[in-house]
Amino acid sequence: MNKFLANINIFKKLNTKTKYIIYSLIIILAIVFLFYVAEDNKKKQEEIKTKYETQIKTKEEKNQAIEDENKKIAEEEKEKQDKIDDLYSYGLNQYENENFYGAIEKADEILAIDDKNYEAYSLKGISQCYTQKYNDGMVNIDKALEIKEDYGFGLFNKGLAYDLVGKYEDALVYFNKSAEQEDYGYCYYKIAEILKRQGKDEEALEKLNRAIDLDPSLDDKAKNNILLKE
Repeated sequence: MNKFLANINIFKKLNTKTKYIIYSLIIILAIVFLFYVAEDNKKKQEEIKTKYETQIKTKEEKNQAIEDENKKIAEEEKEKQDKIDDLYSYGLNQYENENFYGAIEKADEILAIDDKNYEAYSLKGISQCYTQKYNDGMVNIDKALEIKEDYGFGLFNKGLAYDLVGKYEDALVYFNKSAEQEDYGYCYYKIAEILKRQGKDEEALEKLNRAIDLDPSLDDKAKNNILLKE
């Protein structure tokens, strides 16, 4: 305290010019200090802004990369699916024209691309049944139904496989299951054949009419079928 009072007394003894100089220095130092504080705050704000903008940019770049990757995957999947669809259409055409080995070949090409393709397993399976490889064919049809148990055409093919070896009761079970999933004219036609064998003429006629309603081309087939002739 005494030291502080002594300093005050010394300051009072200074002349006016010296006091102004001291005041000026104090003011200059204060201004410099305030300027330094302001610049430091500005620098910190700019650093925060830069950091925030960098984070935003990084996030946008990451999102864009994810979007580009997803787009690439989608394009690759579409290309893959288009190829599978083309192979299946060709294979089905081969099957319908009784080129069963050609159908099997196309089914195998599909399965080389996608080993979970139930349509290919079903097509291969029924084609094998027509080439005297009944057991192998049933295994592949069952694989199709393990992957998609409500696959209408797969259920029909299992019924058709049973029908080929004279297991008509089993065939009827799967034809009916197929009919529950989709309206397929030839499925009702095969049901009509079995019902006719069982002597259920009225039910057979009902199913045959349903088949022809769905697929008018079956009318001529029915007329040429000894079993279904009136």
